[in-house]
Amino acid sequence: MSNQVRPSFQVSPFLVFFMIHSAQVGVGILTFPRSIAKEAGYDSWIGIIAAGLMTHLSLFCIFQLMKYEHHSLSHIHRFVYGKWLGRFFTFLFIIQFLWSGLAILREYVRVIQVWMFPSLPTWLPTLLVLILLYYTISGGFRVMVGMCFFKVIVAAIITFPVFFTLGDADFGKLSLIPYHSMKELWGAAKTMSFSYIGFEMILVYYPFIQEGTKSKKYAYLANAGTTLLYLAVAFMCFLFYSEKQLSSVIWPYLKLSSSLEFSIIQRFELVFVSAWVLVIVPCVILYLWCASRLAKEVFKVKQKYPLLLFMLIYIVVSHYIDDSEEFQLFGNWSGKVAFYLNYVYIPALCILYMLMRKIKRPSASS
Repeated sequence: MSNQVRPSFQVSPFLVFFMIHSAQVGVGILTFPRSIAKEAGYDSWIGIIAAGLMTHLSLFCIFQLMKYEHHSLSHIHRFVYGKWLGRFFTFLFIIQFLWSGLAILREYVRVIQVWMFPSLPTWLPTLLVLILLYYTISGGFRVMVGMCFFKVIVAAIITFPVFFTLGDADFGKLSLIPYHSMKELWGAAKTMSFSYIGFEMILVYYPFIQEGTKSKKYAYLANAGTTLLYLAVAFMCFLFYSEKQLSSVIWPYLKLSSSLEFSIIQRFELVFVSAWVLVIVPCVILYLWCASRLAKEVFKVKQKYPLLLFMLIYIVVSHYIDDSEEFQLFGNWSGKVAFYLNYVYIPALCILYMLMRKIKRPSASS
């Protein structure tokens, strides 16, 4: 029961590097130093490495699932749980993909409202971004992958100038010797894992990869690249902020960019925020495409219909999440659900799948 995709719609294995890295790096890079510093201060760099290793383990489980004949999440669920229960678990992933995509989009709109246009209504930038998303998704999977490739290049260009601030950094405040408890370090790792989500979407687009087994090393490299990037950003923030300051600054990395001035650009943070739309768009594209793809497989409808419905839901829900406390609660719950799905459920599903193969194969051969 493999999910056959025509070769003309498939992409090369090395592009998995850009897809996973694009899915992991979004608006979370602007906020995570504050979140992990609340848990373990300057020692939270250990949590970044721990979260990267957990993601690596979860990716290993995903490729163990995909090396057999069931090359799609919905097919794996049907094989393990049966038709109706399998649809239920697939539907949970649809909800999670929608939830994560909306959290990213709403956070970016919030950044625009705070840093650029305080009186801007939420629905307007949301609608404009969604039009761009629909246009890209309508172009097909290969166009989406091209956006992911372009996103990595743009993100590197935008991020590089921030490192010019290292000349004013205080290198004497850092120490690599941890002094926080294991409980606090685990809290930092768990909080940091929210910024690694997105890799699990390979469970949906794996059939669109040529010779999918060869993409394993590129997936691991993408996760390693994300870990190194997060370590660099975290240490950048540690060099400029005290632990107390980090706990109070909402977007510490974005705040760093505001200290940059060039002869032709006085407020670099406005350029940073404006260009960052090219960074978050591929993230939301992947989430929307995966959610609508799973809906197509579960409900047997054309993919454009659930896609349009999900975009309408984005506009309506984002309009009502205006209060900062409501938004924080929404983001926290999104991260918690993603944590248990990615780091608990996926390894458990891998074990169940292996057991079901051993149970069903002998009975099928007899």
